[in-house]
Amino acid sequence: MQNQNSNRERIARACVYAICIAAVAGVGVFLQSSFSVRAQQKSDAPQSNTNLQILAEATGFYCNLKAFTTVERVRHEQLSKKLREASVEIKELSDGFAFRMQAEAVSLPDLAEWVSGERKCCPFFDFGIDLQGDGGPLWLELKGKDGVKQFIRSEFQLPVAQAGASADHHEMARTVSQVLDYWATHEEKKLTAIAEVMPADKYQFAPTDGEFKGVRTFGEQVKHLSATNFILGAAILGEAPPADAGDEMGPDSVRMKPEIIQYLKDSFVYLHKAVAAIDGKNELEPSGSSPISPLQGKVPATRLGLTMEVLLHSYDHYGQLVEYLRMNGIVPPGSR
Repeated sequence: MQNQNSNRERIARACVYAICIAAVAGVGVFLQSSFSVRAQQKSDAPQSNTNLQILAEATGFYCNLKAFTTVERVRHEQLSKKLREASVEIKELSDGFAFRMQAEAVSLPDLAEWVSGERKCCPFFDFGIDLQGDGGPLWLELKGKDGVKQFIRSEFQLPVAQAGASADHHEMARTVSQVLDYWATHEEKKLTAIAEVMPADKYQFAPTDGEFKGVRTFGEQVKHLSATNFILGAAILGEAPPADAGDEMGPDSVRMKPEIIQYLKDSFVYLHKAVAAIDGKNELEPSGSSPISPLQGKVPATRLGLTMEVLLHSYDHYGQLVEYLRMNGIVPPGSR
């Protein structure tokens, strides 16, 4: 129950999992900084009457920047930046483009407000927001009549799609980073659900019937896996881990159920940041290791390897937490 797998076993599991992930990822297309280009164009637009409109000479469409007040323009640029940071995938459609967003990073009201602003300056766009059920992806679509697609490609500086690309944006090949982020999100949801369903007075529970001397309590398990997210996430990023992560135990000040759950959520925010820094050029490059990782010496740590380790570690503790719930007569949310 104390995660006592040998270093060799953990390395083997990580390598097998990495091979599977690489096979699923295939050859993805990395996201371009589309919204940043657009926001920069709007914020840098001169204020003379002759330059208040951006002319797309190849298409005949105009963006009327005069439609915004100064306050509205600032707000629209803020939303554009937020959408850019939340964008993880672009798919070319027959009459425009679709942008997949991290649902946790951008809200529907934010999207609706951004769309409302775009309608002011670019009324020729057709907008679509597709939020799939069961925690599925969130997509923003920009489309329009003939010429609009070319205008979007030019205005957002999007690359020309590769020949044979599918027109269905829900079937786009994913990068390794996107696959890793999917599994990090999957684990985050399952672990958060377990942490929330366990009663506060059971956070000090630890098994006693059997060989369980010295095992962690439920709350300590959640804090431990969260601290490990921070420590290995920092290694992926090449940063120093948070000082309060301690010896994989987490801050002493985090003791109550609400505090522990927030610490868990914060750890996954940091892990998502680490995963987002992985790309096709650096995923297999040696990175800063960590004393808690078995990836040392002749088996050097890479960003991909460390991510596999942290995901395997979280799932290991997920299984233990499931048993803690059942020992207290609680059916885990994933089994309901």
